[in-house]
Amino acid sequence: MALWGSGVRLPSAPPNFPSEEPTLQLSTQDADIIREVWSNGVSLVQVWNDWRRLYLASPQGVNTCVELFLTHLHDTGRSPQYCKEFGWVLRKLDLFMDTERPLCQVTTKSWWRSLDAMRAGNTARRKVGVFLNWCLAQGYIKEPINIPGKPSYPKGDVDVLTNDEVASLIKTCPSDLLGHLWLCLCMGLRVAEASRVEHLKVTETHLVVGAQAAKTKTRRILDIPEHHGHYTQLIRPQTNIRKRMEALRLKAGLTRWPRNCMRHTAASHWLNRLRSAEAAALHLGNSPVMLHRHYKALVTRQESTEFFDLWVGF
Repeated sequence: MALWGSGVRLPSAPPNFPSEEPTLQLSTQDADIIREVWSNGVSLVQVWNDWRRLYLASPQGVNTCVELFLTHLHDTGRSPQYCKEFGWVLRKLDLFMDTERPLCQVTTKSWWRSLDAMRAGNTARRKVGVFLNWCLAQGYIKEPINIPGKPSYPKGDVDVLTNDEVASLIKTCPSDLLGHLWLCLCMGLRVAEASRVEHLKVTETHLVVGAQAAKTKTRRILDIPEHHGHYTQLIRPQTNIRKRMEALRLKAGLTRWPRNCMRHTAASHWLNRLRSAEAAALHLGNSPVMLHRHYKALVTRQESTEFFDLWVGF
C-alpha cells in the first residue's frame, strides 16, 4: 500500500492492512516519522494508545492520588480502621516506586514489581486493585491495570502449633486477651473476624459470626465445645492486637510462629473433631477442598482430643 502526500511514497504497509489506498496529505516529516515507527515494528495504533495513556489522563502523581483516595474513603463514611488499613498499604508503595511520578505513566509491570518487592500478600494486592479501579473511574488512568494475586500458601508453608506451645500460650495469656486467643486459636476465627466483636453473638451452646464480621460475608454458627462457655465472657474489643500477640508469644517462650498458625492449628483440630470436611468447612468458612489440601493429617485425633481439653479449667 502507498500513502501519497507532497510527492512522498511510503513503504508497503504491514500485512493484513486494508487493500484500499486512502489518500492522506502528509508532509515529508510526517512520512519520515511513519517510516521510523514501522521500521521499529510498532503500529500507529500502539503509538496513539500510548500517547492517550500518557497525555490525555490527568497528570496526578501517585502520592497525590493516594491521598485523594483516602479522603474519598473518609468522606463516604468508611470506618477509621478501614481507612487506616488502606493508608498503610498504599503509603508503603513510597518505599518501592517513585510516587512523585504521574500515575498515568506507571506501567503495569512497575506495579507488579513494586508489590513483589514489598512482599504484598493477597489482601494488600486487593487493596491496591481497589485503589487503581477508583483512579480509572476518576480519569487518572485511561486503561484498567490488572493486579494479579499470588498463591495463598506456597507448598510446605502450612504449619501448626504443638499442644505444648498452645498450653504455654493459654497459661501466660492475660485475662483481657484470653477471649481473643480462644476465638482465634481454639474456635478458628480469622484475626479480623475476632476483632469485630460487635458482630459476634453468643448463645449457651453456639457462637454466631455475623455476616458483617465474616470474611466471606456469610453468617456462620459455631458449636462451642463443652466446658468452654466461660471464654465467651472474656470476649472484648482489642487494640494494638499485633503488638500484644507478639508480646504474648515472647512471654510464652515460643521461638517460632508460623504464618496464620492460630487459624491453621484450630482448623486442623476441628477437621479431626467433626470428622467431616463439609462440616469443618461450614465452621471455618472455607471450602472442603481447601481444608483437605492444607489441614488433613497435620495432627492426630488423640492430639485433637488433648487440644480441646487444654482449654478446660483456665
